[in-house]
Amino acid sequence: MGVLHYERSYVTWTIPHNPNDRRVPGHKSWGNSARILFDARCVLTEDATGKSEEFFLVVPCRTEWMYQERNMIQKPSGEYRAMHSRERYRSVGLGMTAPVEAARSIRALDVFTAYEITVNECHGDAPLTRTGRGGQPRWLACRLSPRTRYTTTALPPCSNTPSRR
Repeated sequence: MGVLHYERSYVTWTIPHNPNDRRVPGHKSWGNSARILFDARCVLTEDATGKSEEFFLVVPCRTEWMYQERNMIQKPSGEYRAMHSRERYRSVGLGMTAPVEAARSIRALDVFTAYEITVNECHGDAPLTRTGRGGQPRWLACRLSPRTRYTTTALPPCSNTPSRR
């Protein structure tokens, strides 16, 4: 796994309009498409099988009423934050005025009509002393991504009951 190029790695999705959403002022009566950058990436590997899965955390966004010209930011506001894998989605955003129940992950295509993960990594083996444009070190072209590896012989059992934050 290489270093994630954050400015060029993102999720794109399309969600249809929900005619049963009666919140005011509400979203406009068409769906929404979004492209949201990643804030973090984690790869979990099962030692016994070597099977790995990537997970991505999107950058935080304010909750908003889509395509409204006035009162676009929801009040009370919240934070749109989500974890994505190649096939699954889980909201982990925060409500600003009320506790939010932890959500379980769901199949992304059960929510979105279109869903795609785009990952770009920083490549190259140039020494850090080399300079690029403007005399800047080449490594400044990418954000650095430290790696941490945790291992355990046994994981505690997972609870099927969502916990409160």
